[in-house]
Amino acid sequence: MAFSHRIGKLTRSIERVGTGESLDTFIRPATSKELRLIKRTDWLFDWRSELTRKERQVFGLWAVDDPVFLHGLISLEQRPGHVFAHLIESHRVNKGRGKLYDGVLGNLVAWACHLSFKTGHYGEIVFDSKSSLREHYRVALGAVVLFGNRMYVPESKAQELVERYARSWQHGN
Repeated sequence: MAFSHRIGKLTRSIERVGTGESLDTFIRPATSKELRLIKRTDWLFDWRSELTRKERQVFGLWAVDDPVFLHGLISLEQRPGHVFAHLIESHRVNKGRGKLYDGVLGNLVAWACHLSFKTGHYGEIVFDSKSSLREHYRVALGAVVLFGNRMYVPESKAQELVERYARSWQHGN
């Protein structure tokens, strides 16, 4: 499965489009109970199925002032030498021209880098990208092509992403 969404602009948190209002966020493991409540029409990927994969951990992003609305999800796996990001997705209302909030995907990628640092992998995350988005991820995230559509975020860029977003995280590890 490939990363298939544009990272909106990099913000310092999630930011309301139009007003620029920045919201504090928290990221934590998503539970099966929470994912049972989400509507499949709001998401492209089958996140309930993703939770059943024992080698992966699914994390959700919420705003502190609205801890019920799930802004985005990411599925991560610890591998030798790095963290692999299998899936990443913003809620339907945070996609495209009419989106409500910017910064959801950047926030989740920064979280993956944070976990990679915590587990001794130097912040590096690896993911598969759609061909049409490789250049976008290179520019937006500082990602580097390993081969084909496989990309990674190197330590220096991972550190920049974590520093950008970590101040907005109110809870989590």
